[in-house]
Amino acid sequence: MSGNGKGKLSIDRIKLSLDNQLILNDISFDLNTNDNTDSITIIGRSGAGKSALLKCILGIYYPFSGSIKFNNQPILKRNKEIFFNKLGMVFQNSALFDSLSVWENVGFKYLYGPNKMPKKNIKKLAEEKLERVGLSIRSANQFPIELSGGMQKRAAIARAIMTEPKILFFDEPTAGLDPITARKINYLIKDLISDSKASALTITHDINTVNTIADRVFLMNEGKFVWIGCRKNIKTSSNEYIKDFLNTE
Repeated sequence: MSGNGKGKLSIDRIKLSLDNQLILNDISFDLNTNDNTDSITIIGRSGAGKSALLKCILGIYYPFSGSIKFNNQPILKRNKEIFFNKLGMVFQNSALFDSLSVWENVGFKYLYGPNKMPKKNIKKLAEEKLERVGLSIRSANQFPIELSGGMQKRAAIARAIMTEPKILFFDEPTAGLDPITARKINYLIKDLISDSKASALTITHDINTVNTIADRVFLMNEGKFVWIGCRKNIKTSSNEYIKDFLNTE
């Protein structure tokens, strides 16, 4: 799928090399075209290039060709801050700061970013977001080490939605969780995408995540998209890469 620049986020023919090895090869897609909420999941084996693609979008890696745009503006340089203010990120291992309370983690962007507000206002808003993801107000004053893995993931999601982002990124949102907790997190993500009208880009190995939250699915192999389709077409696809992926899950 060619990135045409009309979506909120447009990736057009990017290529990335690391240590003289081609990691991403001519990757293109749009997220949320025509102003409709969009949920894309990118799947594939370890080393396929999924995380490298996400790092390119976040500006950690710089592709040697191609473009990444947000609302038709390049985001790699001067427009990066505008883009970052519109996104929420949930990291694979939650990435909560151990030395900060849960509410301080959730409100981190307002506490330490350019758009500061009074602490009491930040805490109140953080408590509202914690309740939205299924955590009690009591958890706001706890520290991450006092929370279970599933609760930490919910806190990380609360942090991601704190600023009402237009785009949500999820990096392996169910990694390390038991099946029951993973299922609850998947449905929480699905509800958040629907309620917030935000678009989502999710990297995952979990076919249950795909089946729960995806509108479109992109399968990566050796730095390329080798299958693109709707979620409902995965199980009936004759594509050998899809069959191989499903058989290894």
